[in-house]
Amino acid sequence: MKIGLKIYSTNAQSFPKLLQLYESGIIQYAEVYIVPDQFDSKSLAVLKEIPIIFHAPNFNHHFSFTRDDKVFRTALKTIHRFVDFFEEKRIIIHPGYVVSGTDNISTLIDKISNHPWLDIILENVPAVGLDNRTRMVASSADDIKRVLQKTHTKFCLDFGHAAAAARFYGIETIEFTQTLLQLQPYMFHISDAYDQVIDSHLPLGEGSLPLKDFRQMIQDQYVSLETPKKDFLTLTEDIENIRRLNAL
Repeated sequence: MKIGLKIYSTNAQSFPKLLQLYESGIIQYAEVYIVPDQFDSKSLAVLKEIPIIFHAPNFNHHFSFTRDDKVFRTALKTIHRFVDFFEEKRIIIHPGYVVSGTDNISTLIDKISNHPWLDIILENVPAVGLDNRTRMVASSADDIKRVLQKTHTKFCLDFGHAAAAARFYGIETIEFTQTLLQLQPYMFHISDAYDQVIDSHLPLGEGSLPLKDFRQMIQDQYVSLETPKKDFLTLTEDIENIRRLNAL
């Protein structure tokens, strides 16, 4: 497996340590979450030495790929700057969340098809957002499969999101995850979580997910750690979670 760490594009204090971890072989890439309307070429330059996969803004920044509002347009301009700067088109997107009737699979398929300059990696999501109220677009396995078949995009299997969606739909976690595994993921996201419908992103070993079973599903694909961190300078928590992942 190829291990990567996820970092916000504004967490510049972490960039030198990321480069050190890459050069020492501890990680093989960085997953950079693009914060809308924030781009600093000077601080980002150090990351040019590391293979990058982008992550588009999501529910946390009121961004949904199913609409064309000011938030979407601002974020897309920022994404364009990152794509040009790094000469990298791979970007993970969430399907979106439901605010109006146009936030649906058909709109998502159309929007993906209208952005061929991006190499989109579609990520599975829980059925409800972090507010435990907002419904998410394409949270079922059938919905994800339909979008992938129509758009021919890559797929990111997020284990925590899969567990949360499985709980919502009343399906056993491993059964639901194995159904998603049949969609041939290009990459994975891993964290631990509680057994609930809300995404919780815990350090590995501190939740109730079947992490050893998940680890067996990963072969030579990319896998990004989406575990919490407080020390953005030394990335101590990330290093410990990498150790735990390798020990599974």
